[in-house]
Amino acid sequence: MIYSEKSEFLQTPRGQYGRYMSRLLKGRSYYTFDVEPKSKKSMKRHEKITFQQDLLKKIRNAKRRAYRAPIVAELNFDVTSNTPPFIHTVVKNYQDLFEKPLDKSIKRKGLIYQNDKSIYGLSVRYNLKNDKPAIRASFRPFRDFLQNLDLANDILSGDSENRWNEQQIKHQNSHDTLGDLGKFIKKKNEFTEVVGEEAYQSLLLSHRMAAQEDLLSGFSLGLRDLYLFYMPLIMIQKFGKNHLPSNRNDSLIPDHISKSIVNSPIRIQLPNIPTKKNEKTLFKKRVQSSLNDFYQKHPIFRPLHIPVHLNILYKPPKTSKHFFKDLDNILRMIVPIFNDIFEPPSTYGSIVKVDRIKYPRLYNSLKKSEDDVPKSIRTSISGYDIFQMPRYHDDKSEGYLTASFSCSISNNRSVMSKSDDLIEEWYERCEI
Repeated sequence: MIYSEKSEFLQTPRGQYGRYMSRLLKGRSYYTFDVEPKSKKSMKRHEKITFQQDLLKKIRNAKRRAYRAPIVAELNFDVTSNTPPFIHTVVKNYQDLFEKPLDKSIKRKGLIYQNDKSIYGLSVRYNLKNDKPAIRASFRPFRDFLQNLDLANDILSGDSENRWNEQQIKHQNSHDTLGDLGKFIKKKNEFTEVVGEEAYQSLLLSHRMAAQEDLLSGFSLGLRDLYLFYMPLIMIQKFGKNHLPSNRNDSLIPDHISKSIVNSPIRIQLPNIPTKKNEKTLFKKRVQSSLNDFYQKHPIFRPLHIPVHLNILYKPPKTSKHFFKDLDNILRMIVPIFNDIFEPPSTYGSIVKVDRIKYPRLYNSLKKSEDDVPKSIRTSISGYDIFQMPRYHDDKSEGYLTASFSCSISNNRSVMSKSDDLIEEWYERCEI
């Protein structure tokens, strides 16, 4: 869709919001299920068919067809099981269930989508020890996602009518937690003389958690980051190829900006994914080496004391046009390695140590938090975001795979949801 010429009305907040709502109502689909999330191995065939039949009813009630064009997806899993599966095994199961019908009586090529290769963006949140089980799944066209990013960036940068102050939506924390941690470590002898070694270690843990939370809050994929990452596609969608700058140097600016996000110092450069079956073992070894190097060079993360999300930016390698790797399969290779090296606590309850607490009420409260953490999954990422840069037929540039990780608290909502929230809040504040 090319929208280089627009009426004055469409440039007003009401016009921009109207187009946003049109995209939301026509393109977005949302489904909820009150069931316990399971892996493919733990779910019997008749359970899978029952799930798909329930899904089909919801699809028909919503009068939705299967997506055929590229999409982005948000998956939220609320788990109650004492022995839950790992996040990457759950996602694989439900991505397959959302795609191909198992029951031959269902006369559809695809349920929510016809092919999970069409998923260009995937945000997953995995919540342990909930009161009730649930699965919440949201899907929208990739093109709509790019247009929402474009509008969100205009709002943040003040390019849209009714300027928006970025400080209104950006959390400002002037407290120097890293500096406080350094001072606390240097004054260890002074503290231990007053409070003792045990109390000092407890306070040290608190300082390290605060420092990790603040530091990793800046590692998350924000709206601006993804806007800059997808800038080449947004410019083409916004102006059309024929309306891009004719000067070669100017036309390359969006690509250079996109690559600056990919090659950011806070990102871990991983080897690109294997294109042949016999390269999988070597790929995993190289991923392990890259992640371990980063781990060893940054002692602030040894060990991790807070739950984290993994963030991946990906462009398929330069190879035959028939090659493609599903996003969930990429994470299935990376997540176990990341978990083994960084050992992130799956919840804050994973780091609770109550053995030496003498006060009964506090002991019982913390003991419950500790016991609530499933022993089978005490260390694991609690969510991830992966976004793909599509490769077109005339694209001869190299592919890439980069990673970062962020605090799960500051990155609890997906970029899709953040853009929705920003646009809604912006429109409410506009004087219509």
